[in-house]
Amino acid sequence: MASPRSDMMTSQLALMNPGKPEAIQADHHKKIGSMPQKNCDNGLGTFSKEERRKQMKPSTKDQVKGKLHEMKGEVKEKVGQFTNDPNLEAEGQGEKLAGKVQKKVGQIVNVFEK
Repeated sequence: MASPRSDMMTSQLALMNPGKPEAIQADHHKKIGSMPQKNCDNGLGTFSKEERRKQMKPSTKDQVKGKLHEMKGEVKEKVGQFTNDPNLEAEGQGEKLAGKVQKKVGQIVNVFEK
């Protein structure tokens, strides 16, 4: 949904350029400092978010997921200590260890990829 300010700018530009919608759109983008986004590769190295995600190597994904599990386990462990819940604390320790293992697997796979 367009903001009232951008609607006002568009209507002002329409008055200045009657019958030229592409000029209005181009002027509008210049005024507000935005450019239309392209969702495809035009050969200049621009990729959509989805294409950038696909470029990540599996070993890097393992390292990132491992670090996330490690941090999540650390939080669970601290909450378990704070609430005096030994089950949650043990679960956090297990998840933290699993995260470390997954991160190390990603590092090892990365070495063998080279």
